[in-house]
Amino acid sequence: MSDPDWEALRTLGIVADTGSMSRAAEKLGCAVSTITRRIDGLEQALGLTLLHRARGGVVPTEAGAAILASVKDASQFLNQVPRLAKHYHRFENRRPVRISATETVINEILMPHIVGLRSSCPDALFEFESSFELSSLEFGETDLAIRLARPVQSNLIMRKLPSIGMSVFINTTQLADRDPADVRLQDENIVWFDQGFGNIAENRLVEELGIHDRITLRSSSVRALAIACSHGQGLALLPNFLGKGIGLIPLAQYPIAPRDVWLVYHPETRNDPAMRKVRRWVVQSFRATLA
Repeated sequence: MSDPDWEALRTLGIVADTGSMSRAAEKLGCAVSTITRRIDGLEQALGLTLLHRARGGVVPTEAGAAILASVKDASQFLNQVPRLAKHYHRFENRRPVRISATETVINEILMPHIVGLRSSCPDALFEFESSFELSSLEFGETDLAIRLARPVQSNLIMRKLPSIGMSVFINTTQLADRDPADVRLQDENIVWFDQGFGNIAENRLVEELGIHDRITLRSSSVRALAIACSHGQGLALLPNFLGKGIGLIPLAQYPIAPRDVWLVYHPETRNDPAMRKVRRWVVQSFRATLA
C-alpha cells in the first residue's frame, strides 16, 4: 500500500457526491477517463475497492465511505487552496500608497470619506502617516503629503486645497448667560496647542495677547482640545468645521486667518492612474468637509 494522492481523494469525494463519473468529470472540467484513472489509481494505492460501479451510477463501498468521512475536513481545507492562491497572487506585488498629513486632516477630513477611496481603488493598500514634515516625501518614503504651509521645495508639485477656517470657540457652559461678544481671552481659561508646534499663528496669538497664564491644558491633538473645550475646560482655537460640528460657539471678536492647505506630490506620479484617483479623492474630501 502506498500513500494516497490528495487530488484522487478529492475526486473520490466529488464522484460520491454526484453519484456519477460523468457528472464528476463535468464538475471538475476534465474527461471521464481522467476520473476513472484517478479512482483506479487510488484503489490500487490503498488496496481497496472504494466504489460500487453500476449502470445507474456509483456509490461508495463501506471502505470508501469510511475513508471519505475521515478526509472530509481535510478536503474542505484543500478546496480553499485555489482561492487562497488567487488572493495572494492578487496582492503579493502591490506596493502601499503612503499618505502623510496632520492628525486632524487624517481623522477629521480624510477618514470620514475613506469609503470613496476604497471604492475607487479596491485592491490598493493605503498607509496614513501623521506628520508635519515634508522630509518623508522628499526621500521617497511617502507618495503624497498634505501640509498646512506652502512648501519651499522646487522639485515637488503643489496644489492648493480649500483653506481651513479657524475660530476661537467656547462651550455653552463656560459662556453661561453672557453675550459671546463680551468674552475676553485674557479673562478665561484656555486650552491650547503644545509648544512643540513651534511658531505657528495659534501660538503667536498667545504671545501677542500675553495670556500664557490663562492656559490650563496643552495638547498636540486638536481633537483633544476640542473635547476639553466641549467639557467647559477652556476656550480653544479650532478649525471651524470641528468646533461647529460639536456645538461650540465661535467668538467673532477674535478673527483668525484661515490656514492654507497644500497637496504635495512627486512629479513622476503626475500621470499615474492610481495616484490621480487618490489626489482626486483628497480634493473631494476637503470640499465635502469644508463646504
